[in-house]
Amino acid sequence: MSIRFSLLRVALLLLLIGIGCLVTFQLIGSSVDQNGFVQEPFALIPIGWLFIIVGAIIAAAYLIRTGLNKLSRKVSR
Repeated sequence: MSIRFSLLRVALLLLLIGIGCLVTFQLIGSSVDQNGFVQEPFALIPIGWLFIIVGAIIAAAYLIRTGLNKLSRKVSR
């Protein structure tokens, strides 16, 4: 049971980190320097989405596994 609980915590942590990356990107913003180059923390966008997707996959796997375990317990009774 503790492994599943820690998986849920990991999934939630990854989701929060991903959302934090996207919010940070918005807070930092972008600007154009004197040479005409755009200065923005672009790397936060794919990193944020990566964390969100991995967190969602882990959370979905946790929920599916928990649902299947509950279903198998009902059937076995």
